[in-house]
Amino acid sequence: MGALEKYGLKAEDWMYAGQWKQPPLSAHFWVHGYDKELCASIGLEPFDDRVIDVNGHTIIHKKGLEDLKRNLLKAIENKDDNFVKRFAEVSLEVLEAHKKLVPELEASKGADIELFKRFIASARKVMVPWYVGFVFSDYMGEILVEKAEEHGIPGTKIVEYIPQKESLMTLQHKGALNIKKLLEEKGLLGGPVEKVKEDTEAWVKIQSHVDEYEWYGTHHVWGDPLTAEKLLKEVVSMEEPAIAGEKNPELPEDLKFAIKAAGEISFFRQYPVEIFNLVAFKARPLLRAIGEKLGLNYEELTLLTADEIIKYMESGTKPAKDKLMGRKEHFGVFLKDGREIIIDDPKEVAEFEEKLVPQKDTSVNEFKGMVACKGHAKGTVKVFLVPEELSKMKEGDVLVTTMTTPDFVPLMHKASAIVTDIGGLLSHAAIISREMGKPCVIGTEIATQVLKDGDQVEVDAEKGIVRKL
Repeated sequence: MGALEKYGLKAEDWMYAGQWKQPPLSAHFWVHGYDKELCASIGLEPFDDRVIDVNGHTIIHKKGLEDLKRNLLKAIENKDDNFVKRFAEVSLEVLEAHKKLVPELEASKGADIELFKRFIASARKVMVPWYVGFVFSDYMGEILVEKAEEHGIPGTKIVEYIPQKESLMTLQHKGALNIKKLLEEKGLLGGPVEKVKEDTEAWVKIQSHVDEYEWYGTHHVWGDPLTAEKLLKEVVSMEEPAIAGEKNPELPEDLKFAIKAAGEISFFRQYPVEIFNLVAFKARPLLRAIGEKLGLNYEELTLLTADEIIKYMESGTKPAKDKLMGRKEHFGVFLKDGREIIIDDPKEVAEFEEKLVPQKDTSVNEFKGMVACKGHAKGTVKVFLVPEELSKMKEGDVLVTTMTTPDFVPLMHKASAIVTDIGGLLSHAAIISREMGKPCVIGTEIATQVLKDGDQVEVDAEKGIVRKL
């Protein structure tokens, strides 16, 4: 019996969604990201949201995805403003409730397992607007482009009319730009940190910004926090957002409704990520204390799922560290009949990958995607499956990744162009590239497999072509 059959899984029931490097503790949240009552309160009909994570490869249940998409299509076709409002209101309630954990997390002492349980339960709820927003925004982009083209409007033009709400990253960017202007006025931009420290006004503003956005650049349970030194380097390449297109065009009513809905939905493409990252960062002292109780450092603790952590804490036992270390190289996690299954046998994991991860032709020198922001660029490729080792990204490099999330913004500032495997016109990469005015090609499917660090490429974001040089 094969590994999939052992767990009652059929490869044809699943769809590949891309690869994001992450440890089991992060993957845990994706496979537990369904809350029946919460989804019902949003107005969603029941859907199968099962997710399999294998070595960072995310595989989604096909029928569940189609059922979820039908929820959105029905609302858009019926111009159901209540559905969109309900989705936004319920999502904000969940996110605000999660933020309220921050004071407790900051004040926590020791390995408080009850606080950990509440943090995990709340974080799982955040995954509902995150996952639904992720699916809805990409599908909403398809719907919007289709409707625009029916009325003779180019798809890449219609996205300019989508209103963008301020998120935490928008506020962070504004604050960092103000610091950049102050440093320019004082002749300190790009100068040594020691010199900046001598200016009390500038240093106080920098420290205040870092204190507020220390979580910036982290993702889920890992990543390095923002520091004054990082901020001073990043602001050098920061630019004002590009001027947006016309905001009040004369459009047919169906397009006006779709644009308004797209504005709400695209906001929840990234805001849940920001809130999750903020609260997860504040939970790190608690996680470290629990790790110490289990004889593990922070990185080792993230190789366990939340369910496993609770089990070990409540039983008073400790995990076998030698077996745990193997999960750095190979693991899979999913639910079967509501119960978490984690596999770390190398052969089983390899079979899951072989059956569920599609093999692409990586010998091509040219491939296509969708234009998210027009322009041309040439540069050296830097591939990131997770925003770590940020120092390898140099000014003018071409950022290649599966899909960007808010923690990729420091890399995007440096990039001359952005290329992704997946994502639609309302994806994070598409929205931020347009704000930055940077050439961006999305949805190539194979960029991270075809390209490697050091490759020289041309990004033709007029035609959506990426070409090796």
